[in-house]
Amino acid sequence: MIASELLSDQIIPLKRSDLCEAALSFMVDSRATEMPVVEQGKLVGYLRFNKADKAREKTVGMAMDNSTLFIPPDIHLFEIVKIMSDAQATTIAVCDVNQAYLGAISLTDLLRSYTKNTAVTMPGAIVTLEMFPRDYSLTEISRITEQNDCKITDVFIRNLDNQKLEISLKFNTVEIKSVLHALERFGYYLKSVHQLSDIKGDMDNRLNWLIKYINT
Repeated sequence: MIASELLSDQIIPLKRSDLCEAALSFMVDSRATEMPVVEQGKLVGYLRFNKADKAREKTVGMAMDNSTLFIPPDIHLFEIVKIMSDAQATTIAVCDVNQAYLGAISLTDLLRSYTKNTAVTMPGAIVTLEMFPRDYSLTEISRITEQNDCKITDVFIRNLDNQKLEISLKFNTVEIKSVLHALERFGYYLKSVHQLSDIKGDMDNRLNWLIKYINT
């Protein structure tokens, strides 16, 4: 998925002349902590919730940040996640090469789109391994998995403070006893095992679970 397919219909761009108090209402309604500010069709900055809250009687132009961080419409979802993470942003504008505003993407909508269109929320087990980078081979782990009639549908990799990698593998089934035994035989350290077959509820509940999982 690319940025042009992820534009939010909940984020309405602000103008410099808008009052911060009105902007706060927009933020609450759209569940956003920052909103793009657009003038004459171009991005000119962002208004953050905490600054708007301290300047309720003032205009957006007096309280906004002049940051013009934006992404092009053809950038991939994974790149968007990295850019937003590096910038610690919950909303990011999408603009063309001339900085003309095309729309915005919120972190909530981004995660919702990801969970809706991938195997993350489908029933299956998650196994977390811990190892040094030199020992990591997805090809080897996939071979062990498929030899035991399972498939890996998603992979999350996180760098730990002890210079090791935390590898979280999502499987297409909850019946993974043979895979676990095989991984142990090959010397892999099983840090944790989670079953997802009992997760129920609507997409918002699944999204809340995913956010909690990513932050652990």
